[in-house]
Amino acid sequence: MAQERGRRNTRETSLAKWFATEASFAAASDAVQIHGAYGYSDEYDVERYLRNAKAPASTKAPPNPRTSAAGYALGYREDRPLRCELPGYGE
Repeated sequence: MAQERGRRNTRETSLAKWFATEASFAAASDAVQIHGAYGYSDEYDVERYLRNAKAPASTKAPPNPRTSAAGYALGYREDRPLRCELPGYGE
């Protein structure tokens, strides 16, 4: 793990959040489609699942995670060094 070696784990965390958000939205969207018109009703929980899965996609993720990942892949973006050494993590 990057953090155990005294490096930032910003890239890994960002990609994990992006993947989890996309996967949860896809699953919730499929569940709503399976329920048909009832999927948008308050009577079933899938409406809440879709609403909760859509919120992180617009608020918690980076402005554009694809751009961020591409920047790392192309070498345009690098992790900044840690502000201080983490105690107990020797190399």
